[in-house]
Amino acid sequence: MKRLIFRALLVGLMISGSGWSAANDDVDQQILGAWMLDLTDPDGVHRAPAVVVGRQYDRYIAWYLGNDQPEPFRDVELKGDTLVGTLQLKEFPTVTLTLDATLTGDDKCAGTAKYREGSSGVSGSFRFSGQRVPMSAFDEVMTWKLRFTAPDGKKHEATVTVVTKDDKMYAWFSGPDHQLPARSITVQGDDVELTLTAETERGQAIDIKFRGAVSGETVKGTAEYQIGGESGTLPFQGQRTS
Repeated sequence: MKRLIFRALLVGLMISGSGWSAANDDVDQQILGAWMLDLTDPDGVHRAPAVVVGRQYDRYIAWYLGNDQPEPFRDVELKGDTLVGTLQLKEFPTVTLTLDATLTGDDKCAGTAKYREGSSGVSGSFRFSGQRVPMSAFDEVMTWKLRFTAPDGKKHEATVTVVTKDDKMYAWFSGPDHQLPARSITVQGDDVELTLTAETERGQAIDIKFRGAVSGETVKGTAEYQIGGESGTLPFQGQRTS
């Protein structure tokens, strides 16, 4: 899962800017995706973790990828031109980290990490810098446009970006309300399966599994979903766009 999220980068979101924009579309284009941080912690250890930023409705979400499984930030929000999030790492369970970051140039950011140790009360801060991971790091990039009708009758469109690195595939799901890395993507012959965990607008968890068959530049299949105690299926179809 660590490598999945690290490499499931958001395609096409590389624009210039001197600060986070106030408009939602501009914010998405400037901050969503994967970033490599460069820092030296208070113990003098150099670290290069990845941070992946996503969105669900008007809520930003983020994951920290260090030496283990991805760990979620909480209370991720945009304050002026600064993106802020709080984190408690499994490696240091009694330490609370609050990271803030602002853009410093094209696909670059910098910020401050403030820490506080719960039992001793020791606190402090250190600086970090960040660089968006370039798409040139991947062997292949494909983009698919999916269309499906939800159980409530609403029609939806979403873009799935699939990247390949060292013969492994990863995916990013991009829709009007969600910008998220897929949990997994597998391909066997012409059959493809993509799994995704997201939230509804009310915060309910929803698990979706797209299963389909690829024929040339198109894909058709069925999506299975589970939300609360309910489950069901719905048909979907898609077209490769790049």
